[in-house]
Amino acid sequence: SRGIGKGIAVELGREGYAVVCVGRSSRTDAGPTTERPTAEADLTVEATAEAVTAAGGRGRALPCDLGQDGAVDAIMDEVAQSEGRLDVLVSSAYTTPPGRLRGPFWEQPMVMWDSCNGVGLRGAYATCRAAAPHMIRTAAEAGGGPPL
Repeated sequence: SRGIGKGIAVELGREGYAVVCVGRSSRTDAGPTTERPTAEADLTVEATAEAVTAAGGRGRALPCDLGQDGAVDAIMDEVAQSEGRLDVLVSSAYTTPPGRLRGPFWEQPMVMWDSCNGVGLRGAYATCRAAAPHMIRTAAEAGGGPPL
């Protein structure tokens, strides 16, 4: 809902893609890990979907915590069902722990590494794993081979 992921989503929208923005930063989520929108910038999946639409695409927001087992599978199933296909996956989720990094990396506790990579690496694996069957089906229906 920000940074590289948001930039890619907006560009895909400009190219005419229907873009489903998935992330835990939602306007409707009051959970303790959600970063609240500020007056300067709305950093939610809804704001990203709105930016996609403003760029000429069709944006849609689906809040999801990538750390929740089963949630990613359910989201990918829902997207493939509602959109009829799944062509592209952009997995750019990452997090920085509360308080941000302070000092050189070798002074950081391992719990900080675990926290960051629990979202970044595990989230990337979970989204790729959940999207692959749908992308393979989409490619087969279009007469092509599996996506690379």
